[in-house]
Formats: sequence, C-alpha cells, structure tokens
Amino acid sequence: MLTGLKCPGCGSQRAIHALLHLRIGDAFRYNALLVLSIPFLGLLCFSWAMRKRFPALYAGLNGQVVIWTVFAVIIAWWIIRNIFQF
Repeated sequence: MLTGLKCPGCGSQRAIHALLHLRIGDAFRYNALLVLSIPFLGLLCFSWAMRKRFPALYAGLNGQVVIWTVFAVIIAWWIIRNIFQF
C-alpha cells in the first residue's frame, strides 16, 4: 500500500474466495460492499439477459440515476472504510 489507505475493492478477491467456500462472515469482513452488492449484480445480469422481454427494467437499471447512485455508494464506502478502518 503506497498511501496506507484501502481502496473500495481491497479484499474483493479474498471475499469471493470466502463466498465460494460458503464463509459468508469472512467474506463480509474482507469486503462488505462486495457481499452486499451481489443481489444487485444478479439483478443487473437478469435485466441484461432479458432486455428484449423487459426493456423498461433494463433501461431503468442502466439509467443515469442508478449509475450515479452506484458511484456515490462506492465513494462513500471508500471513505467510510478508511475512517473506521474496516
């Protein structure tokens, strides 16, 4: 670590490894945002696969409001995990 700060994605690989071994508590400790974002990522994948059948869902999840909200959540997670040392 060059600056001593954790990036928003730090611990993601360890969290995925822990999830694959069904150690949800460990995964949450490594990177809580990754674990909490899995349902949203599943919904994004579903909306992409069914974009012709449900175009409104696909458009809604890929709209500017959602994109900026996700960006704000990532920035907030970055700040919070460095203030409270998660």
